[in-house]
Amino acid sequence: MKRIIGQIDHKKFKKGLPLTHKESILAHCYVCNGFEAGGDDCGCDDCCLYQFFPYKKRRRLRQNAKDEG
Repeated sequence: MKRIIGQIDHKKFKKGLPLTHKESILAHCYVCNGFEAGGDDCGCDDCCLYQFFPYKKRRRLRQNAKDEG
């Protein structure tokens, strides 16, 4: 069975266990994705945690840097 990113972290949060910053972000993304498997770039630029989203496409970041410079 495939592990769903953020699911374990969300369960830890619900139990009141401490989370690292990364675990908190993954748990939030898990909830935001409707408790579904994440791993793809959601493209939600309005999210305050999107800048820390671990699955952002690197190409998108490079392209933005080229456009600005």
